[in-house]
Amino acid sequence: MTIELLPLLKNVCAGDESAWLTLKNDFLEKKLSAEEQTQVYLYIKQAAKTNVVAIYIHALLYDHGFGTKQDSEMAFLLMRAAAAEGHSAATFEVGRRFLYGIGIERNLESAFQWLTMTATSPHYHPAAMYHLGLMYEQGLGVPRDPAKAKEWQDKAREKGFKIV
Repeated sequence: MTIELLPLLKNVCAGDESAWLTLKNDFLEKKLSAEEQTQVYLYIKQAAKTNVVAIYIHALLYDHGFGTKQDSEMAFLLMRAAAAEGHSAATFEVGRRFLYGIGIERNLESAFQWLTMTATSPHYHPAAMYHLGLMYEQGLGVPRDPAKAKEWQDKAREKGFKIV
């Protein structure tokens, strides 16, 4: 592994979002050799044995096909493992994937449960609030309720979610 990659990977596994974005851009801009991509994958896979952030990053590697073959099902399984350990972004992702059927069969009841769990936790995720609002707005797995839809979408905005 190159000397430049090691500190970046340590920061990624420590939960440094800017380090993850740098690594992601390195993959997208093809700045990493095939050997470096494999090394990144193997480092994260090893770290995922003891580190919940690394489990989440491992899922993202599968999700994007970075350093490994793209595999939405494996990404989902790893997201669920990270969510089971309390990782907020992973918990949101599990709910979102159930909602849209990404890597798993669509299940609106499960989507609602996972999104509610992360939207109401102390480590809330504003995107989960927004997606709950969408579920109420469109009557996806819950009775259509414009008031609850507005309430959840307003909460998402208050917490910094940008609706584009």
